[in-house]
Amino acid sequence: MTKTPDTKPPLAPIQPRMGPEGTEQAKARNMRNIVLGLSLVGFVILIFVVTLVKLGGNIANRPF
Repeated sequence: MTKTPDTKPPLAPIQPRMGPEGTEQAKARNMRNIVLGLSLVGFVILIFVVTLVKLGGNIANRPF
């Protein structure tokens, strides 16, 4: 008895689902991304400054 190989049709590549997007939507998304990035940078700077303030003048007097 001979065995025939299973032939499966090749799978189609997965296409990302992207709808029609206007330039207004792209500009709005880019602006949101810029604002979000700047907000994150501001938050990191705020945490850094708060840490320096809490350490106070003792930062230079710590033993090594």
